[in-house]
Amino acid sequence: MRTVSGADKIVVLKNGIVAEQGSPAELIKSGGIYCHMAEIQKQSESWNM
Repeated sequence: MRTVSGADKIVVLKNGIVAEQGSPAELIKSGGIYCHMAEIQKQSESWNM
């Protein structure tokens, strides 16, 4: 997620089909797949092993 956060446009595929596309900010606002993945990444940053 950190790698693509600076991209101009992201295309998210689901089962080989374009599910959503847009800038990182647009995709976060949409609350879709990309947003869910970003939230999981944020949560995992505080995990300890």
